[in-house]
Amino acid sequence: MAVDWIVNLPCQPKETLGNGDFNEGTRVLDDCLKAWNRVVIIERMARQRGEKPEGKSIGVRLVRADGKSEEKSVRYEDLLAQAQRLDPLADACAECPANVMNCPFGCAGGVNYPISAAVEQWLAECLQPSSAVGGKLFLAAIRELGYTGEPIKRFRAGRLFELREPIKKKLKSGLFSSESVTTDQLFDALFCVSERLVPSHCLGVLMWLGLVRLDGAVVETADQAGVLTQLDGTDERRRRTSLVMENNYGFESVEQIEPMLQALYRSWLLDVPLSVSA
Repeated sequence: MAVDWIVNLPCQPKETLGNGDFNEGTRVLDDCLKAWNRVVIIERMARQRGEKPEGKSIGVRLVRADGKSEEKSVRYEDLLAQAQRLDPLADACAECPANVMNCPFGCAGGVNYPISAAVEQWLAECLQPSSAVGGKLFLAAIRELGYTGEPIKRFRAGRLFELREPIKKKLKSGLFSSESVTTDQLFDALFCVSERLVPSHCLGVLMWLGLVRLDGAVVETADQAGVLTQLDGTDERRRRTSLVMENNYGFESVEQIEPMLQALYRSWLLDVPLSVSA
């Protein structure tokens, strides 16, 4: 299980898979990539047993239109046929600006469950204080958009996070008042706010975490944020900004979340949504 994401840049593979319908092609691409992952799982399990994968099946959980899920058994041969639909389209990905993973169909990826404690601790440390524009924007988003973190509590109950409780971080400290947030609220805005994160939301998340640089400097002031949001077009955004993910907090590898953060940045650069399925 994973949080799946796709940078929604129109392209020839998506158009082909959707018979001219880009949105349908994006859905088919996601299904084909999942089929390929399941092919790999079946082949690995068969090798471990000294068997061939042909004739084997794997159980998958499907979510119906009414929101309920059901288990279904799928055959190796059917999964392989679905995955092989991608083979003649792979060359088109080489120069694609949405190719986050630097591989065929690298506009798509996933964050595997369970979310590690190291990733959660690193993200909590990255959250900006309310003295910086990123912290102010996160607190404003919580108030205005209602990021309660409730959906993530259900994820934790299902053991999809290593930590059983969220990390609480104080963004503002004062003699008479303070404001704190939790990592549940951050993951709510990242995983559960919408099936498609608009580019401005993608940029907002990166600013909350202090990961965006403007002309080489951390974006800390409202004036810097104003310049950032007014950058016109992909070329100017690419020329004047960068994404910097430093691990200065002594935590173990945070590679689990890095590709998704890169995808957020790429979606903003290209001014296209990021599809997210948690």
